[in-house]
Amino acid sequence: MQSNRPAIAALEDDQLRQLATSWGHTQIMGYHMIGRAGTVKDLLEPRFHYRIAVELLSRFAEQYELDLRAEFEKLFRCWNTGRPDGKTYDPAYVENGMRRMKLFRDIAQQNERTV
Repeated sequence: MQSNRPAIAALEDDQLRQLATSWGHTQIMGYHMIGRAGTVKDLLEPRFHYRIAVELLSRFAEQYELDLRAEFEKLFRCWNTGRPDGKTYDPAYVENGMRRMKLFRDIAQQNERTV
């Protein structure tokens, strides 16, 4: 990020606002596009968006040695704060995410039973 300072300082207000805004289905922060191919608005295209989401989750898992199949609470914290021990602005963020995961898992199991 340090090497990007001059480029960021030269941005217009609208461009800075885009970097400070969350985008798309999983609310990826625009600043994650710094140094990546594509634009912030590309995050609105689902295929592109989910590819970046998987890259970010993979980076968190590698950086903090997290198991992508099991350490969901820490991954939710990473997603929201950038660290597995980060304090979320919304104290219920992780709890809400875990509840939604359970709901999606229940729906998937119901669909498997009806197929």
